[in-house]
Amino acid sequence: MACLGAGAASVLLPGASGRFAVPPTSSDEVRVLAKRLCSTPRAGLLGLVEETIKAGGAPRTLLAATLLAGLHDLRPSPVGNDLHVNMMVASAMELGDRSSKVDSWLLAIWNADYYKRVKHDQWGLAQRPEVKKSSAAAARKEFHAAMNAWDALRVDRAVIELWRHHRDAGAMFEEIWPYGARCFHAIGHKPVYTSQIARALPAFNRRQQEAALRSLARGLVSGRMVKVYRRSRELVARLPDGWLRGKEQPSRSGEILLGLRSCDSKQAQDLVITAFREGIGPQTVWDGLRLYASELFHQRAHDQAPDRGAVVLPVHAVTEIEALGYAWRAATHDATKRLLVLQAAGWLPDHRVLFARRTGHDTSRPGLDVVARERGQIQIAAELARLTRSVAHRAAEAHQIKYAAALANEVRYVHPRWRPWLVAPAAIYLMAGAESESTRKAMAVLKRAGVS
Repeated sequence: MACLGAGAASVLLPGASGRFAVPPTSSDEVRVLAKRLCSTPRAGLLGLVEETIKAGGAPRTLLAATLLAGLHDLRPSPVGNDLHVNMMVASAMELGDRSSKVDSWLLAIWNADYYKRVKHDQWGLAQRPEVKKSSAAAARKEFHAAMNAWDALRVDRAVIELWRHHRDAGAMFEEIWPYGARCFHAIGHKPVYTSQIARALPAFNRRQQEAALRSLARGLVSGRMVKVYRRSRELVARLPDGWLRGKEQPSRSGEILLGLRSCDSKQAQDLVITAFREGIGPQTVWDGLRLYASELFHQRAHDQAPDRGAVVLPVHAVTEIEALGYAWRAATHDATKRLLVLQAAGWLPDHRVLFARRTGHDTSRPGLDVVARERGQIQIAAELARLTRSVAHRAAEAHQIKYAAALANEVRYVHPRWRPWLVAPAAIYLMAGAESESTRKAMAVLKRAGVS
């Protein structure tokens, strides 16, 4: 394990007792805890958690520390596999914010334990390179040139230099969003990683944010599956002027869902363009995409464990549409918004094809409408709370945490008439399994530390 650099905790080190020697600032606390997490064996994790709680730490501190450790010693390419340690932190934070203190800690402990379980190689985020100072315009030009050259070392320097010229992450991500949506390699995890980093950045100080941006940028130049992206770039001009001011017509979302069922990637993009040219509003279009993503998820194998391929593959349709939607709402450039919605449309049929090819599963029988009608009277808020609690106590793999957070976010934005369609397929996946021995041990530690 490469672990964090030797200087990572040079400002504030734990005392001989293992507790913090002085009351830490939040950024120092994250840095020190990340260093300790990296060097603590998995068997000692719960002891570290107990010390952290007694020192006044919070679940978000442990989650931020886990992400910081992962940024430094988990290879960011391909974007997937063990990198899910980093790709679920913001989701665990969001779920924790909606949960009891006990469940918030369980989610944080699960993420930290997952970090200790993954296979670490000897990769480590390289020492920060020296970069020449340049104007903001020159730094921006070099960043885009490096990203378009798919050159990891050049990108590493370019992202540091560009970050110097941005006081806030929002403006920085205006440059990054298109690259986050560019490549479908590794089942399209890149928009998920991009949105997760964007959401988690407020937990870090500026230097820690730089490390996050370096890991992200390196990940975004690995693998090249950009056929849909190239077509989206050609199609953006076909969206009409005033496309963001169209009339919202919730019933038309269902029509978009019906159309997407038989579309290939290009046809799906054309369908979305047609909808906007007919004056349909953006929420109506996005809701149609959300519905189809949820339907693809519903088609997963229901009789397998949550970590089996026929279950995990269709989860990505939901998490990636949610991530692209997050980027779409965050972006302010009209061209970027056009690109993101076209990418979302173009990738959904690719998910259907990939799922069918890898699993042999029949994707021709939707059935989601029946399930949604049967469960149409469920209390959405109560159901989401029940599912979140189940994830905190029963999660078997990282995608359940990502999916649960994505679902909760999507329910906020989808039209109320469609909420049951998004929530209905979730229960079997998120309620699978029983409370593990690891969870019971964590509960005992939390009780001993006074968390209730």
